[in-house]
Amino acid sequence: MFHSTKTNGWVRHAGGVSALIRARGPALAVASTFDRLMFMAYRHALVIHAFEANTECFLTEPAWADTVKQIEEEIADGTAFNALAAAMMEEMAKFPGAIAKARDLPSVAEQAMFPAAAKLRDELKLRIIKHRETYKRLYAQITIDLKSRNQNPRTKAAADPNEILFPNQFEFDNMSVASIHSGYWTCLTMLNVTLIEILRAEVLAKTTAQKTSTTNHADPDMTDFSGSKAYPSPPRPLSQNQMERQLDEKQLETDEQCVLDPSTLRLENIQNATNSCKAVDYMSTSQFQGPFLITFALRVSLLAFPGERERAWVRDQLRKLGRKFGMAGDIEDEDALRRVYEDILSQKQLAGSETPLSDI
Repeated sequence: MFHSTKTNGWVRHAGGVSALIRARGPALAVASTFDRLMFMAYRHALVIHAFEANTECFLTEPAWADTVKQIEEEIADGTAFNALAAAMMEEMAKFPGAIAKARDLPSVAEQAMFPAAAKLRDELKLRIIKHRETYKRLYAQITIDLKSRNQNPRTKAAADPNEILFPNQFEFDNMSVASIHSGYWTCLTMLNVTLIEILRAEVLAKTTAQKTSTTNHADPDMTDFSGSKAYPSPPRPLSQNQMERQLDEKQLETDEQCVLDPSTLRLENIQNATNSCKAVDYMSTSQFQGPFLITFALRVSLLAFPGERERAWVRDQLRKLGRKFGMAGDIEDEDALRRVYEDILSQKQLAGSETPLSDI
């Protein structure tokens, strides 16, 4: 799986692993100690494959979720770190399904015309916000625990003395700690990218609806089918309760805009991508899943970096990793991963709108 010989071959291999585990079912998949160890070790690969396949991760299905919890209870050592790590992994498994649903949302034109389509968008937005808040809370808790044991990331000089962009690299106590941080930076970026696009679609849909409403506004000189003038009704005065409710709604909207401002989310993504790049020295030379996880992190960082210098650095690191791990070298051209970004933005979302991406 780690050394694919064809473009995206690792995706097919990871898909094969996923299909085999799922076909065996929860009972057989964890029948022996070896089975349980392999299953738990490959959970990251199963989630990443679900991201790549644009589908729900089967680990969220009740039978599989119960199996994971059973194993977690068996191997629990009573530490806060392992309990929080398990909770983060459980939450992470839900992300591919949410992002897949975002890619399948009705078009902006449909969201502007049909309340049901707008409702789907708003419900998904709230779902992703909830995932994001839960994930950030768990990460904050686990970093506090790591700090209490002096296990937070440390910095050291990059292995390459000529490194300019990221001269300081992270050093971790072990791969378990590194995977927690790397997974967080990567998955939060995926959630943010999806949320930015949903917010973009929301703005476009509301703008389109307003334009349509203005176009269709009754002309005082026009008459209806009965011959009567189609004057609009005068606005009714608002009651005190209505005014208070409007003020509350405006305050809620202002609070939400502060938290979910696309510019803020983009800055957070850049910081996440920077952190991922600072983990390259450690994770690329670590055993087993280190190169696998940092490859995924670097690919996702290309969705976050707006500057070509950083993007070129990431592509160069992927090519270096690709000399040993074929999965990292699956870059056919400079625009390959940009197309992944465009897929995540989803052209379906922008159907019916002529507003350029850069204007929102």
